[in-house]
Amino acid sequence: MGEVSELFLYFEAKRMGLPMDSDPVGALLGKTNGEMVAAALERLPDEYRVVAILHFISESSYEECAATLEIPVGTVRSRLHRARKLLQVALWQIAEERGYVPKEKTQ
Repeated sequence: MGEVSELFLYFEAKRMGLPMDSDPVGALLGKTNGEMVAAALERLPDEYRVVAILHFISESSYEECAATLEIPVGTVRSRLHRARKLLQVALWQIAEERGYVPKEKTQ
């Protein structure tokens, strides 16, 4: 895993026109995190994306997700587990693509 340079974040926040009088790094991370999560969610297959949005974004319970999607609660749990794993991979790939972390070398 790599480290994010605070100086890079500061200048990126300044470039984006975020307010500099408060916490530009925090403002950038908040904006960036939301954009990264949205981009990562878009990369998920539909069956995982829908349940992830219902649970994580809409804050629906497992039971509410199951009722909405007309699937068993166990299926909701397994899809959320798989969605978390896929989101982790997607978020790391996006961070590499945007230069927030160094690309891992493959052998």
